[in-house]
Amino acid sequence: MQYSGLAMGASALPNAVIGQANDHATQARAAGATFPRRFGWGSATASYQVEGASQEGAVGFLYRDTFSHRQGRTLNDDTGDVADGFYHLYPQDIALMKDLGLKTFRLSIAWSRVFPTGTGQPNQVGMDFYNRLVDTLLAADIQPYCTLYHWDLPEALQDNGGWENRDTTKAFADCAGYSAGKVSDRVKQFMTMNEMRSSVGIGYGSAVYAPGLKLNAQKLAQLNQFVCLVHGMAVQSIRASAKPGTRVGIDENADATIPVIETPERIEAGRRAMREQNAMLLTAVQEGRYTDPYLKRLGANAPKCTTEEIDIIRTPMDFVGLNVYQPTYIRAAADEYGYAVVPSPSSYPHMYISWLTVGPEALY
Repeated sequence: MQYSGLAMGASALPNAVIGQANDHATQARAAGATFPRRFGWGSATASYQVEGASQEGAVGFLYRDTFSHRQGRTLNDDTGDVADGFYHLYPQDIALMKDLGLKTFRLSIAWSRVFPTGTGQPNQVGMDFYNRLVDTLLAADIQPYCTLYHWDLPEALQDNGGWENRDTTKAFADCAGYSAGKVSDRVKQFMTMNEMRSSVGIGYGSAVYAPGLKLNAQKLAQLNQFVCLVHGMAVQSIRASAKPGTRVGIDENADATIPVIETPERIEAGRRAMREQNAMLLTAVQEGRYTDPYLKRLGANAPKCTTEEIDIIRTPMDFVGLNVYQPTYIRAAADEYGYAVVPSPSSYPHMYISWLTVGPEALY
């Protein structure tokens, strides 16, 4: 198993942090430290965040379209109708990437551009757009990485229960296999889904993201189980449809657990925490099982899962992508879990977004 990491940062860092970073950089240069030759500097996008053209190319309506057009659901009532205009401006954007020296680019194929209602006949106009995009990236010597679900569920499927409906799992697996089959002669790295921890927890738990629901604990746990299942089904579908040599994984914003003090006891607590804090998704798809503490915490709300589904969930991956935002500090605890989360004080340095605290050690 290989891991790849993507990080977000901000320019407004405390002077002490900047000074410390400069000191480390100076020491690294003095020691002759360099990034590995295979390290790929790049950028990443999501289709809804950048493409716009929400009524062009026979694209279908998304549950995010529905959500963002409800007054008061987004900042300034912004929508993805235009976004960055990437659907039309991608040649200029790729030229900028090349000028920056980027060598990789993570795009996402919008489900609703390929299958406007989620199922049925594929939309050739949508697939043509992604073929042109891939060709333009390769002509600029930029290697495309492809996410097949970045929170763009077709509204027609949401109206029929969305991710709570078992039929949606098959619909996505079919879309993933079809899309990968069309571009895997040039794209070799595919991620089934992006940050489903947030998509489920914030979209279906706290109603902040689309589709804006607040499910109870049992339904939320079952929904996480469906997501694990659809990932496994998509991995199998991609491997059945894509060209030989295609690599498949997932991309997740795992809780990056860090020992608050690096002593052997606390390091071990951090390892335990990494497994348990991510038990509902990342641990489940890697181990093909739910941990005992996770099931105990849920009690009667634990998800129902058949042996057949477990076999699909544990389908091996070629890599795991990690979106790393901030650390979760951990201390050792004398209980059955062996760890406890240490909350950051309100005065802890953070970036423009209040929840995004400074902690570069999370990447390590």
